[in-house]
Amino acid sequence: MSALNPYESFLDGRPAEEIIAATPAEVGKLIEAIGPARGFEAPAPGKWSPGEIVAHLADCELVFGFRLRQTLADLGTLYLLLLGGVAIVVMLWAPKGIWGLIVERFGWQVFPLERRVILDDRGAHATPVQK
Repeated sequence: MSALNPYESFLDGRPAEEIIAATPAEVGKLIEAIGPARGFEAPAPGKWSPGEIVAHLADCELVFGFRLRQTLADLGTLYLLLLGGVAIVVMLWAPKGIWGLIVERFGWQVFPLERRVILDDRGAHATPVQK
């Protein structure tokens, strides 16, 4: 067990990011398997039901988000200056934005929204831009 991560023994050698990313889907599968009738049935006296556990996880996420916003807000002007500095660096380094950089580098088009208007004898119509 590392001093930085007291939960390391529960990770089975996998990266924490991988486990965190997979958790919502896993919880969803487990809830479906249990079914709505048993969702709020406690397995034993004094133990939490699956529904209470999911509600607790959602509550923790909300509370953590609130605490993070409060912490950043306490930085005040320094936070805004740092955020502005990051925005300027990104703007100079990637004028089309971070997503534009990704599209140029990898060619990914998640939402291909580019259209070209063509005027011909049929009238005006829009066609997707082919690259």
